[in-house]
Amino acid sequence: MRKTTLSNTLTPLRRAVLSVLIKNRSAMGAYDIQHELAAREKKQIAPMSVYRAVTFLVQSGRAHAIRSINAFVACADAGGCTNATRRRQAAFFICTGCRQVKEINAHKSYQSLQSLAKDFAMEAHGLEVVGLCRRCHRKNG
Repeated sequence: MRKTTLSNTLTPLRRAVLSVLIKNRSAMGAYDIQHELAAREKKQIAPMSVYRAVTFLVQSGRAHAIRSINAFVACADAGGCTNATRRRQAAFFICTGCRQVKEINAHKSYQSLQSLAKDFAMEAHGLEVVGLCRRCHRKNG
């Protein structure tokens, strides 16, 4: 019986989607990813195929869904957020100017939130801070 690992479950399409996210370094919607892949591969790729690939990458910790702008980014950790706790304790600073996303470990922030939620069991959470990065702030300022 062959052991299934993350590396052997990265199909060519999943690898291609991850490569686009890593190369781009900013938040991308599924259609943005599809257009980039179509240009790179010189063929059309179905939107549902891209959604399935990016969903796998998010579930496996190699990418993150940025819900506030309906986009995706590659995990800042080169190996991916393979630890579920680490994945749940990430926070994102999202630039509305250039869509750059900075990922940080917000462990202490989540501890504070949990202590404030005394009678509430947090199951899912995401900390997304939206604003302007330094470069866009200077450009607009």
